[in-house]
Amino acid sequence: LLRRLLVSAVRFVDEQEQRLAAREAVIEGVLRDMVPPSPSQIIDPLPRIENVKDTEHAE
Repeated sequence: LLRRLLVSAVRFVDEQEQRLAAREAVIEGVLRDMVPPSPSQIIDPLPRIENVKDTEHAE
């Protein structure tokens, strides 16, 4: 029984690794085809974020 469980677990892990490798290949392919934006197109969101009152550390 223990041997069958172990074989099943190893098979499951192997299948998951194959699935992850396939997903990784797809994601890397998509990223490889993307052109990064130029620095002038990147907008810094920090100045637009509203300053929220800190109630967690209020005394």
